[in-house]
Amino acid sequence: MRKLITANFHRFSKDRFSWCVLGIVVILSLGNVFNSVGSFETMAASGYAVSLDEYYFNQAPLIGAFLALLISMFLGTEFSEGTIRNKLCIGHKRDEIFLSNFISCAFASIVLTVVWLLSSGLLFGLIGPLEMEVSKFIGCIFVAVGFAVSFAALYTVIGSLSSNKAMTIIYTFAVFIILVMAASALYDRLSEPEMHTGMTIVGNQFVEMEPTPNPLYLSGATRTVCEVALELLPTGQALLLSDVAIEYPVRAISLSVVFTAVTLLVGSMLFRRKDIK
Repeated sequence: MRKLITANFHRFSKDRFSWCVLGIVVILSLGNVFNSVGSFETMAASGYAVSLDEYYFNQAPLIGAFLALLISMFLGTEFSEGTIRNKLCIGHKRDEIFLSNFISCAFASIVLTVVWLLSSGLLFGLIGPLEMEVSKFIGCIFVAVGFAVSFAALYTVIGSLSSNKAMTIIYTFAVFIILVMAASALYDRLSEPEMHTGMTIVGNQFVEMEPTPNPLYLSGATRTVCEVALELLPTGQALLLSDVAIEYPVRAISLSVVFTAVTLLVGSMLFRRKDIK
């Protein structure tokens, strides 16, 4: 399997498209840096207190989209160019091929995530230090790496089961969009306030209304289940990270491990049964 991983790393290093994706990530990250600096200065001039925490991770949801593009293009050629068939013909086992592809894609995902984080690091000199504790910041970085690897596992399964390069790209982005929609729906429900408050006009004055229960607010076991479901999805963790709303980094990382393990287990079982022509 070491030879398979080495060959994949060599393909990644020589693939111009992969370098283009990394370049785009750097350009967008730098664009976000200067846009964030402008927003920070405008808010500060208006008297609003904001910090670097509000900007550093705000591109997290885009990581899943870039990884979808990178991995689907990389694995899409496995079938279109007959690479998988050749690997099987020279004696490699399916599990070895599947696992080597995941390891290679996971490494590429980590590299892309690190490039994004390093590019965004310019904010430290342009805006200032983070207000969050160092331990929490490190935890957020590990969360980012964790959901990037989860994306890699999911996209590896899709790329291993699809025999057409164009359809691999379509399937990958379709799954990404579905997961984004699911995570957004969960996040919106969990963001509902427990009580409704408002103002009304009495005469010529604004009077605060009595708080009323919000029927959309989730509580008890239902809320716990939705919170776990949101953090289980890599898109959910990305949304939470972009809002710096990761309350328990260790739990988020643990759920990423669970998502990755289950996805790889199911994917390897399906790949063993796939008819490769």
